[in-house]
Amino acid sequence: MSDMQGRESEEIGQKKYILDDVIFEIEIESSRLIGDAFSVRWVTISDARSTFIINNNINPVVNESVRVRLAAMLPMFALYHKIKRPRVSIAVLELGDLGGAGGCLGFCSSSPDACLIPDSDFVSLRGYADTRRAYQENFIPWHARESIAFWRGSSTGWPLKKENLRSIQRIMLCEMALSSPHSHFYDVGLSGIVQMTDEQKEQILGLNIVKNFVDSKEWIKYKYLIDIDGNTNSWAGLFQRLLSGSAVLKVASPQGYRQWYYDRLVPWENFVPVEADMSDLDEKILWLREHDEAAERIGAAGRELALSLDYEGEMKKAVEVIDAAFARPPRPSGGAANFHGPDISFPENVRPYRLLTHHEAIVFANLAAGTLSQVPQEAGIANIALFLSPEFACLMYIAPDGNRHSAVIEPEPDQRAPQPAEQDTTPAPQYFEVVRLPDDPGSVALRRGGLFLCAEPDGRVTLSRDKIGAWEVFRLLELDAPPAPPAHSAAPPLGAGIIEQQMVVNPTRLQMVRTLWQGRDPFAGFPATLYQTDSQGWNSGHRYLGEAVAELKPALVVEIGVWKGGSTMTLASALKALGSDGVVIAVDTWLGSSEHWSQPEWKAHLAIVHGYPQFFYKFMANVMAAGLQSHILPLPLDSLNAARLLMLHGTSIDLIHVDAGHDYRSVIGDLEAWWPLLRPGGILIGDDYNRDGAWPEVRQAFDDFFGRRGIGFVDAEAKCLIRKPL
Repeated sequence: MSDMQGRESEEIGQKKYILDDVIFEIEIESSRLIGDAFSVRWVTISDARSTFIINNNINPVVNESVRVRLAAMLPMFALYHKIKRPRVSIAVLELGDLGGAGGCLGFCSSSPDACLIPDSDFVSLRGYADTRRAYQENFIPWHARESIAFWRGSSTGWPLKKENLRSIQRIMLCEMALSSPHSHFYDVGLSGIVQMTDEQKEQILGLNIVKNFVDSKEWIKYKYLIDIDGNTNSWAGLFQRLLSGSAVLKVASPQGYRQWYYDRLVPWENFVPVEADMSDLDEKILWLREHDEAAERIGAAGRELALSLDYEGEMKKAVEVIDAAFARPPRPSGGAANFHGPDISFPENVRPYRLLTHHEAIVFANLAAGTLSQVPQEAGIANIALFLSPEFACLMYIAPDGNRHSAVIEPEPDQRAPQPAEQDTTPAPQYFEVVRLPDDPGSVALRRGGLFLCAEPDGRVTLSRDKIGAWEVFRLLELDAPPAPPAHSAAPPLGAGIIEQQMVVNPTRLQMVRTLWQGRDPFAGFPATLYQTDSQGWNSGHRYLGEAVAELKPALVVEIGVWKGGSTMTLASALKALGSDGVVIAVDTWLGSSEHWSQPEWKAHLAIVHGYPQFFYKFMANVMAAGLQSHILPLPLDSLNAARLLMLHGTSIDLIHVDAGHDYRSVIGDLEAWWPLLRPGGILIGDDYNRDGAWPEVRQAFDDFFGRRGIGFVDAEAKCLIRKPL
């Protein structure tokens, strides 16, 4: 690896590193907390550039820890860029002692779907190269080692019994060794007292379990080494104990924590298992003393395992884990809601309001998902009301029959207080404390149990944050009022946090979401189950569409004229079948054309509400019902403005399907706007190129446009196909 160069950027809160020709930039997310304090959003911008978005923590110790660990991991991340040459994508990296749940990258976890990679200690110390060398150069033969069970460490860990320091596993170990009838077999003690108040430190000192610090290079003197969790797994502790060649007694993790290589640990082969309460510890030590040859074999096998986990090999394996984490988005958790609570009689002065999120979506009861969710105001759904008085606020679900039921929102799983084993399952009314914002009298934040209601970027509304940011602020709109105009300050703080609204990670699509939608995925939180699907269309499954995708394997496809999405989904299905990261940009106003407005049978399809068509939402529901939102992105603009927008962003298109207006001027306009954006060698497919006399102006426009350019093309079954010359 080359030397790393770091420099502060001119912008406050950013830092840039260059390692092996890969640029790593750090940005600060100041508007809200993303995940916990140690969560980092990792966005790969190109094969030579990444951005890490970290929380702007008020705790300087946490800030420093995140930055130090992130810097330590850059050699691994640079190797990922070198091997995988990634495009735009996003993953969540947990840099705390514990992380990796729900598809996130982390160092230690109890989650079965964790994406675990070598920790920052292993990476920064190059696989503990110094310890390997020291043990090799000063190796002590088995027969010369002391038959003692040895452990040193700090007082990290969490009480297994509430507010009982002596139930911390490490303190339990020290007290058990001290009181054991075989105490002479132990050399166990705390070498440091941390994470405690002065009063607690005095309590620990009174237990007579504090001993001198012993460097890890000295552990090799003992035949038996005990490994036990602290806040999580012991990280370097277990690895270096295995390297020593001593027989390792590993105390089970009460929470089931594990690291990246734990699946290679085999009980009684390369370590000795001990119950979490250590009730069998004496017995296991006696067994080892009585079976010296077996103990030596276990120690040698543990050493062989640790030596096989070399720095270069584990770094390359980690690249595959990282690649898998980018391939699947973090799984959202929690946010469950119950909409069957009792009705409440409110005083006359209590008014009902709709809740608008900071990005002008409306909060509604998503009965299918069992959550509070967000939906565009235009959808006309108003089944959740906030009843607000000067003293309290309560969320109520308004059923289609007009009956009201109090809504109960569960906190996120990691925020829930322990519940009794048996409890009444009938939800009681849930009341919120209203926090008024001095600089924005029309908005409120809603708090219960120390947590604020939050409009999550994945479309849910959860009870999950302990501080107020843009995501925790809601505007109030009287229940019977028309949709509110955008707030003057409406733009929420943009920045990295917006990226996480991408629900299905497709690198090419994610880049277009960032480019065209400022990171806000239009499918995020869309209530597809509220709309009937109907993918009616004309000639939507034409063979040219699938054949062009198979030939070009395009990264970017644009369809102009979408209707309900039939041909859009044909193109997207072909991309998905190839395992492609390509995306179809679906360009339409979804307002219909003159043909639709002039013919009653077609005008009905526009789903006009209060004078405005709503059938865009039918298109969205069709796409989601087909499971193709990972390969489709709507762009609700007219053809010319959409072309100008993509041209401004320097977009090069592989495949274009023109199926918009049917009059000569419209078709010529589409061809003149989009042909320059098609890359050389790309394909343009035109719809309604009929030889039976239907849509004659469409055929005339294609003949004239390409005839003037001397470009020939083929046609079949009312579509034509043109290849752009190289």
